[in-house]
Amino acid sequence: MTSHSDPLSPDLLKRLHHGSWPIRNSAVKTLGETKNSEACQQLLNIIRDRRPSSWWRRCLGESFYQVGFTRRNAWIALGQQDCQPDDVMNLWTLGMDDPYYEVRSTCWKALGQILRQGKITISEAQQQEFHQRILKEQNFEIMIAMLSAADTFLPCEALLNLAPKVKSFKHWRVRAAFLDALGRIVQ
Repeated sequence: MTSHSDPLSPDLLKRLHHGSWPIRNSAVKTLGETKNSEACQQLLNIIRDRRPSSWWRRCLGESFYQVGFTRRNAWIALGQQDCQPDDVMNLWTLGMDDPYYEVRSTCWKALGQILRQGKITISEAQQQEFHQRILKEQNFEIMIAMLSAADTFLPCEALLNLAPKVKSFKHWRVRAAFLDALGRIVQ
């Protein structure tokens, strides 16, 4: 693991900008193990990168140059970083509206991790927006991820009021995630 003050290696930076997505993806994973502000900025750049993919990749369903796996892994790595609050506050919509469901679910997990670190707080308006997103969600995997973060921004009563929504999912893992969130609030 690289220390907080070590600069990123030129090789790692070169891999982050490589034309092959598996090489970029590997570099993103390495950034997750690198705890410094430069690593955080590089991850934020990957998440913000909304360049369109080539026409043939768009035909195959990949909207962006940074493929879904790379975007997902950038969110995983971001959740492991110690980024400045202002750097990450404007990114949630990008992750939560991403066309790839794994990016959306990973974004929610990262949100929970970052809020648990206590370095950022979200506004009342953001709390309401996130709450509304939970109420509208239909994908069980994303719902599980949402519940992994819900206890960090919802008051206890609002979390309890999610019970009917949770019950609407047939998958037991959603109910387990809800119970885990309630358990974290009790602790």
